[in-house]
Amino acid sequence: MKAGNCPDMTRWLPGLGLWLGWAATGGLACGGDPDSVSTLAKAKEIQFRPVPSGTEEQPYGFVDLEGKEVIAARFQHAYPFHQQLARVAVAGKWGFIDAGGDWKIPAGFDWAGDFSQGLACAQQSRGGRPWFGYLDRDGDWRIQPKFAQALPFTEGLAAVAVGSGPDRRWGYVDFMGIFAVKLQFQQARSFSEGLAAVAWEEALFGYIDRRGQIAIPARFQQAGPFQESRAAVNFNGRWGIIDETGAWRVEAKFEFAGPYHNGLATLKTPSGMGAVNLLGQWQIEPQYRVLKDFSEGLAAFADPSGKFGFLNRQGKVVIAPQFLKAEAFHAGVALVEIPDGNRSVPALINAKGEILWRRGSS
Repeated sequence: MKAGNCPDMTRWLPGLGLWLGWAATGGLACGGDPDSVSTLAKAKEIQFRPVPSGTEEQPYGFVDLEGKEVIAARFQHAYPFHQQLARVAVAGKWGFIDAGGDWKIPAGFDWAGDFSQGLACAQQSRGGRPWFGYLDRDGDWRIQPKFAQALPFTEGLAAVAVGSGPDRRWGYVDFMGIFAVKLQFQQARSFSEGLAAVAWEEALFGYIDRRGQIAIPARFQQAGPFQESRAAVNFNGRWGIIDETGAWRVEAKFEFAGPYHNGLATLKTPSGMGAVNLLGQWQIEPQYRVLKDFSEGLAAFADPSGKFGFLNRQGKVVIAPQFLKAEAFHAGVALVEIPDGNRSVPALINAKGEILWRRGSS
């Protein structure tokens, strides 16, 4: 695998309050062709879903949206397709496959992230230490692996870190690997809607614009990405929601606040979880043990017994609670766990709650 033809510059996964902004929009990668990248951005994404096989040796394969096996189970780990490639792992090494299950980039990396804006962040160890860089779609290094940490490209910039321990600092590089925002932050998140959350010496988060200028001063313990012109933040141990000026749209008084999806954001109160609209008004009253983010107009919720179902944006239950676990809908299907005797098995359902595939089905 030859090195990329970009300058050899030396400069540098979700939990509560930490979003990494894994965008998959099109963009111009270093050495790329604007027309080909534009075509990539407009290309229809491959809608195959990774599913567990139930065996330890080859745990994951892929099925299509009708539940038909399209790529046989032979991977230790597998993730959905992004920009027509899926990252998978075999024998502890990561690579990328195409829709036919063939290796587009052979498994030779200690870790790899999804493709975003034509590049994928990847890790390669050297001298007993992990180093991060960015691969193009041919598997060549477009930005050499010389960073201590790195996040995916979003909106033309990627957050990267250099150094170790208390001396580690974050900045932002462009597609050429050149710093667009110099190393200066203790922590940094990906750009979203023109703003990125960063933390300075006091370990408080604020937001900067793409020029590195302060847009919202640092005053938050945690800060999420802007989505639908709103961001969830933690202020003095409580969660609320701000707009792009830093003004409160939902007062910081909640146990948790999530990002907006489909015009709604989840909030947690002592009486349960609910969702507010863009005006900060309750759309779904707080009552659920769990309420996940909305996707394609539906959100998974858990009833008092812990069983999961799905409700719509009006709060109407459209799939009754019956699942042991439930993930978000994507391309019309959702991964759930269903009871099977004394065990549970994964399954794919459609928006009507009908089972399209279950482990062990042919």
